[in-house]
Amino acid sequence: MKQPAVSRFEKGDRSSFVGSMRTLSCLQLATLGLAVLAPIPGSAGRSALAGHHSCEFTDYAWPISPDASARPGGHGTVEYDADARGTITDGWMTIQAADDTHTLGQNRCDFELVNGKYDMKTATSGTTTIRWRLRAGSDAHCGAYIRDAENLGFVQSARDFLPITHTSNFFLDADGRSNFESASAAGVEIGACDATK
Repeated sequence: MKQPAVSRFEKGDRSSFVGSMRTLSCLQLATLGLAVLAPIPGSAGRSALAGHHSCEFTDYAWPISPDASARPGGHGTVEYDADARGTITDGWMTIQAADDTHTLGQNRCDFELVNGKYDMKTATSGTTTIRWRLRAGSDAHCGAYIRDAENLGFVQSARDFLPITHTSNFFLDADGRSNFESASAAGVEIGACDATK
């Protein structure tokens, strides 16, 4: 029985075709890798967060069961200034924290800025890492709220005034506003900021 003719592709060009496809795939992967790893130019977004920011946020406690909804646990305001070099300055924060041991059900917790920084991941998004210290005169229950611990803070102590670090992801809008979110073991915080350049 006569054998079918072997095509040129099957005979000799198959190895070169496979080699070409491998080269093309490697080039595509390398290009994609460079696009992902390439640093963002300093002018692209480093100063995008610069200026004064006035923010409002709401804290939500994690649901107590899979079919339950998140419960608001408090709300607050933040004011801070950001320079064009990744530093956050001149900030303060006030939280109205839910507390069912109080007649009015809330604690007022006032914080002052210790230090802060921001890092632009893209031209329109990044992270902030801010250290806050509880101000004297805040409700004595604030120590329990910020450390998510029972009975800590009913009697104010030096521990209540140790700095806490707060990290958030932010996303800039075209109109200059920004939105931010952060999550912890206690729940999630969602907020929005107006920028005044």
